[in-house]
Amino acid sequence: MSRKGRRDGVCNDYTLAVWSRPPADAQEVQAVLEAISRREAALPDTLQLVPVARLGAGLGETELLAVDQVVRATTVQKFGPVRSLRPSLVFEVCFEALAASARHKSGVVLRQARVLGLCKDQPVHAADALPQLQGLMRPD
Repeated sequence: MSRKGRRDGVCNDYTLAVWSRPPADAQEVQAVLEAISRREAALPDTLQLVPVARLGAGLGETELLAVDQVVRATTVQKFGPVRSLRPSLVFEVCFEALAASARHKSGVVLRQARVLGLCKDQPVHAADALPQLQGLMRPD
């Protein structure tokens, strides 16, 4: 959450996640979203959202306020200023580099990621999956 200026109290720092694997269908995604709403932990080797980046840049004022409303409406849990959400938004992002990361559950991190836009026409099940990102990584 921003603490100063016009964006005071507005959620403007986000964790970006991708699917652990491509979803089988929209019903499988719906089951995952319902489990998140019930605050159930994901079981190993099941479809889940895994974090790949922190975002804090790229949204214009109007989009930022719209996303803030969605964040507040879909909050499942609050931990001080941090919120756990029922995922409902798909973003188009760009990034400078993709790297292996032991700190992220996904095993990868997008470096210097920023939002290009909000994909209002895309359902959550259309979000990218981890194998797509891993396919972009350069072999060492």
